[in-house]
Amino acid sequence: MSLGQRLAEARRALGLNQKQLGEKAGVSPSLVSQIERGRVSASLNTLRKLAGVLGVPLGHFFDERQEERFRVVRARDHARLTFDGAAERWTILASGLVRGKIRAVVASLGPRQASGAGDKIVVEPGEMKLCYVIEGAIDVVYAGQTHHLRAGDSAYLDGGVDHRWANPAAKRAKVLWVITERRL
Repeated sequence: MSLGQRLAEARRALGLNQKQLGEKAGVSPSLVSQIERGRVSASLNTLRKLAGVLGVPLGHFFDERQEERFRVVRARDHARLTFDGAAERWTILASGLVRGKIRAVVASLGPRQASGAGDKIVVEPGEMKLCYVIEGAIDVVYAGQTHHLRAGDSAYLDGGVDHRWANPAAKRAKVLWVITERRL
């Protein structure tokens, strides 16, 4: 089920139409409609507002807790996420794998752009992140030190320590991020 379908389902469960949800969340009804139809990527801030009105956790829009041993998710069905005031774009590949303990996203940054502040996604100390550069080159700033990675390089880090990443190059960079809980 897509992010838009999950949003529409939660909205209908409360008996709200798109206009009512938009007004309560402080966003336009048109934006609600476009998110539900998969026409636009919702920002994290917008999803937080919508989740608050709907009374669901933010993860409700992404959680794919399935007991299936094999599942195909088509490219068109991956949730897309943006961050207000940041150039970073996410494609959510998986959320809720292994009973909610693994999340995976492909993040991209345009030329000479940087990710948003670390407070956009809460990652607890001890939750680990694997970063794999799919294309381009990036600089990962971790605990004040900069590490340059190129396509094919990877880094493993404690996601609870201050970190960010940037694309210093003249072409788009794509990175796979896999986030795990402390204990699997």
